[in-house]
Amino acid sequence: MYSIYSLDIEEFLLQPNEKRLFILEECVKSYRARQEHEKMLTFNCSVCMEDVPFDDTYINVCGHRFCKSCVRDSIKYQMKQTWEKVHCQEGGCFQVIDISDILLYNLIEDKALLQNYTERLDKKTFETSIKLCPKCHKELFLVCDKGMAACVYCEYTFCRECLEPWHVGRTCEQWKEFIKNEDENKERMVQWIKQNTKICPRCKNPIQKNGGCNHMTCRCGHQFCWLCMADYNSNHWSTNTTGCRQFTN
Repeated sequence: MYSIYSLDIEEFLLQPNEKRLFILEECVKSYRARQEHEKMLTFNCSVCMEDVPFDDTYINVCGHRFCKSCVRDSIKYQMKQTWEKVHCQEGGCFQVIDISDILLYNLIEDKALLQNYTERLDKKTFETSIKLCPKCHKELFLVCDKGMAACVYCEYTFCRECLEPWHVGRTCEQWKEFIKNEDENKERMVQWIKQNTKICPRCKNPIQKNGGCNHMTCRCGHQFCWLCMADYNSNHWSTNTTGCRQFTN
């Protein structure tokens, strides 16, 4: 017999329509049989130590099951404490009980308390969805907290999670490591430029000496002495008082 709990969806979709209909009918029969079986079973709640019918219990996505009465008491207590979200009551488990479960299984009967809780959730969701664009610093409303975001004001694209420039193909941690390596490479390049170049007195761009001649001509056309940085003229080597020589190692 087919069961909804063990149904292979991909295999199901490959079947002809008649076969699909048969499988669905079998799944419904299996599900109803399981429900009937569970009605005859009892569950011992670890909170109140009472034996209750299985259909009078609630199991969260974390796998912890309690009787609905104890779950309702726990949720009511947590909501009264104005906690941001209600959690599983199992010791050491912090799995959130989703609001959809609270409504579906009627886990809170105090409507005013429920309304107050949902309003807090909505407010928290709104507040955490407001982000500042890293470039133009204007407020944006981002529904999701992951993936790429594009600023509607300046069109800058960035990561919703770390707010760094959008790093397609890299996780946030990989991007941080990449940036760290880039910064280190830039620093090494800056040190190399400082040690191996000088600044042209006219255009202020770095220039590298690649030979023994100290007569330098920059890309901007300016000519100067590499040793004393004075403007070059044809008599520089014979009249200078600094002892500059035209050729050095």
